[in-house]
Amino acid sequence: MGYDISSDCAWSQAPPPFEPCAPLCAQLLDWPTSGTVRVNGKHYPGAAAPMAKLGILLDARSVHPGLSARSNLLALARTAGIGRRRVEEVIELDPDGVRWIRLLLKSLAAEGRTVFVSSHLMSEMAQTATRLVVLGRGKLISETSVEEFTGHAAAGVLVRTPETARLSQLLAAPGITVTEDGTDLLRVCGTTAEQIGTAAWRAHLPVYELTPTHASLEEAFMQVTQDSIEYHAGATR
Repeated sequence: MGYDISSDCAWSQAPPPFEPCAPLCAQLLDWPTSGTVRVNGKHYPGAAAPMAKLGILLDARSVHPGLSARSNLLALARTAGIGRRRVEEVIELDPDGVRWIRLLLKSLAAEGRTVFVSSHLMSEMAQTATRLVVLGRGKLISETSVEEFTGHAAAGVLVRTPETARLSQLLAAPGITVTEDGTDLLRVCGTTAEQIGTAAWRAHLPVYELTPTHASLEEAFMQVTQDSIEYHAGATR
């Protein structure tokens, strides 16, 4: 079942980090400075079965550690009067199911609707979303289109040459970073393929590949949020 969320909320301070603010207000998990949120035209607390209309799982701390992901969802569904079939359909999506969901969201957007998706699955968002809102530690980091978001991220040039050490020294300059990526491969940021090719030609260095690369949505996201990440990969408690 689909639902519509209408919001005229405003905050005098930044909303919670990494969460869609309108659904939080709808469930009374956060209070805006002013305004209201309605789900399907009604205030959320007044719904006969609120969880069957709009559910939010904030983070893993609210799940039972002794249950599997399926069992946790089934328990929530049972208390909210949601059938087991609907839960199974969401959990066990195969590639065709994922594609179906993606096309469904796009078709709803094509009808003029606004579809909010809160996700860290960058590969799916790159194929589905048209605009991004990125929040970090309670602050708005970016609100732009996917193309603009990835376009502002650091791009580079993939260079294949047997003279990686010499070419690295040749390209060394302020604002240029050169990273070895294999025995004969360099990733260069801060300059263009044309400038690299010209420098290599003048120094009589062989170059077998010059490929401009563009940041993926995941790479752009990591670059933009690197100062706003609470838990870094590899960190231990």
